[in-house]
Amino acid sequence: MNAKKVLLRVGQVALIALVTWGIIRALAPDLAKVSARDFARYQPAAIPLVVSTLILIGFYVYHALLWRGITIQLGGQRFSVRDALRIYFVSGLGRYIPGKLWQVAGMAVMAQRIGISAVAATAATLLAQFAFVTTGLLYLALVLPDWGGAAPIIIAVAALVGLGLSYRARHWAARKVKRVQPAVDMLDRLSLAAAVKWWLAYAVSWIILAVAFVLFTSSFVTLDFTQQRHVAGTIAASYLGGLLAFFSIAGLGVREALMGSLLLSVMSPPAALVVSVASRLWFVAGELLPLSFSPLLRDARASHNSDI
Repeated sequence: MNAKKVLLRVGQVALIALVTWGIIRALAPDLAKVSARDFARYQPAAIPLVVSTLILIGFYVYHALLWRGITIQLGGQRFSVRDALRIYFVSGLGRYIPGKLWQVAGMAVMAQRIGISAVAATAATLLAQFAFVTTGLLYLALVLPDWGGAAPIIIAVAALVGLGLSYRARHWAARKVKRVQPAVDMLDRLSLAAAVKWWLAYAVSWIILAVAFVLFTSSFVTLDFTQQRHVAGTIAASYLGGLLAFFSIAGLGVREALMGSLLLSVMSPPAALVVSVASRLWFVAGELLPLSFSPLLRDARASHNSDI
C-alpha cells in the first residue's frame, strides 16, 4: 500500500471518528433528560416504527435524487444514482461536525472527485436548501396555522421574491464582478419551468416527512386525526427550527425543544419528551442505515467511485 492510500485510510478513519464524536455529542444531552422508566412506559410499536423508518430513508433518498437532478441541470454533466446517493449520505454526516459548511464542502469535494463541477454541486445544494425551507414555511402555515400565523408565508414569499430579483439581475452582477460569470452561466441553464418543478418536488418531500413522523409518533401514543395534523405540523416547525439554528450542531436542542413544546398539545409531558428525544435517534438512524447496509462508503477507486 503506497503512501497516498495510507493517508486516504487515515483520513477516512479520522473522519469517522470525528463524525462519531459529533453524533455522541449531539445525542448525549437529550438522552440524559429521559429516564429508563420513561422509555419503558412509552415503548414504540414495532410495525409503525419500522414503516416510519423506511419512509424516512425514502425521504432522504428522494432528496438525494432531487439534488442529483438539479446538479445535472446546472452543470450539464450526468452522473450515476449510486454516486449521488454516496455523496449525499456521506457528506450529510458533516452536519454532526461543528461548523455549518462541512456538509456543503463535502458535497463539493466528492462531486469534484467524480468529475462533476464543484460549483454546480454547491449551487444545487444551496438551491435545494432554499426550496426546502421556503416550501416548509408554506407547509407549516397551511398545516399549523395557529403556531406562526402569517409570518411563515411572509418570510417565504419575501425570500422567493428576493431570489427572483437576484436571478433577473444575474447578468448585471456578472458584468460588475467577472468571477461570478461561471455561476451565472449555470443559472442560465435553469428555466423558470424547471425551477418551479424542483420547488414543487421539495414541497412533496414535506408530505413524505410528515407521514413518516406521524407514523413514528403513533408508534408511541395513539393519535386521532386532529392530533395527527398537529403532529404533521410539529415536524415542520421543529425541523425548520433546527435547520435554521446556525449556532447548533445538527439542530441540537433547538429541534427537540420546539418539538417537545408543540407535542404537549396532544400528549402528556413524559410522552412528548420521549418522542422528541427518540426522534433524534430516529433521524440519525435514517441517515446511517443506508450507509450501514450498502457499499456507499467503500473505496472503489478502480470503478471511479472514490470517496473523500
